[in-house]
Amino acid sequence: MKKNLLMLFLLLSATKLFAIEPLLFKPLVGNTFEPRVGTIYNIDDEKLRLDIGTSIDLSTLHKSDSAEVRLGGDFFTYTRLRSVGHFKFPVEASDYFFGANVSGKSYLLEQPFEWRVRIAHISAHLVDGFASDSVFLQRPFSYSREFVEAIGAIRYKNVRFYGGTTFIFSTLPKNLGKWVPQFGFDGEYKFWRNLYLSYGYDYKISRIKQITRLNATGQLGVIFKSTMKTGIGFYIYNHNGWNEHGMFYDKKLNYSGIGFQLIF
Repeated sequence: MKKNLLMLFLLLSATKLFAIEPLLFKPLVGNTFEPRVGTIYNIDDEKLRLDIGTSIDLSTLHKSDSAEVRLGGDFFTYTRLRSVGHFKFPVEASDYFFGANVSGKSYLLEQPFEWRVRIAHISAHLVDGFASDSVFLQRPFSYSREFVEAIGAIRYKNVRFYGGTTFIFSTLPKNLGKWVPQFGFDGEYKFWRNLYLSYGYDYKISRIKQITRLNATGQLGVIFKSTMKTGIGFYIYNHNGWNEHGMFYDKKLNYSGIGFQLIF
C-alpha cells in the first residue's frame, strides 16, 4: 500500500510538470486499461479495486489548422484488494501498465476524427494478501504481455463512438489470442452548473485457451468539476467477461460496483 501511495504522489507531480494542456485523446471512459486515480468497491464479493496512474502528453509532433499530433506516455497500476473489516484491505494482486502513445486529431471525410496508437507492457503479480498461513491460495506464475493498440473515434454531438484493435506480439502464458477487437462509446454532458453526467461502455472480443468471449465494461456517474477543471466523480460500474487481473486472466468475472475517481 505504501508503494501505491508513493506512486500516486510521483504521478500527480509528473502530471503537474508535463500536462500543460488537456490530453489530445481523452481516456476511454469504459475501458479498464486506462489511467485513473480512484477506487471501485465490488458489491458482489466485497473486493476493492484501486487504480493509480496518469497519461501525459509530452510533446507536440505536428500542429496545423486542420490536424495535431502528440507523443505521450501511460503509467498506471490497478490493484485488487480484499475487505476484511475495520478499514483493512489486504492486497491480493497488482497489475502494472506502462507504455508510449501517439495521438492525433484531424478530419476524415470532412468530419472530426481522433485517434491513438499505444505500444505498451502489462505485468501481473500475486501479493501476500492472497495467501493463508503464508501460503498462496494459487500457484504464482509469470504473466506479461506486450502489445500495440490502435483506436479511432468520431463524435456525434456529446457522444464519442470508437473502434479499433489490439495486437499482442509477446505474451506469457502463450494461450492468449493475438488479436483483440474493441469498440464502444462514451461521453460527457453538463446538466447543471459544475455537474456533468459521465458515461461509457467498452466491448472487447478476446480469446483465451481456445474460448472466445465478449467482455463488456461500463460506468455511469456524475462529475463535480471546479473552475480549474479538477474535481471528483462518483460512479456505478459493471463488468462481464474475462477477469481484468492477469493472475486470474482465464477466469470469468461478472460484478457490479460503486466508486469514485479524482479528476485532474
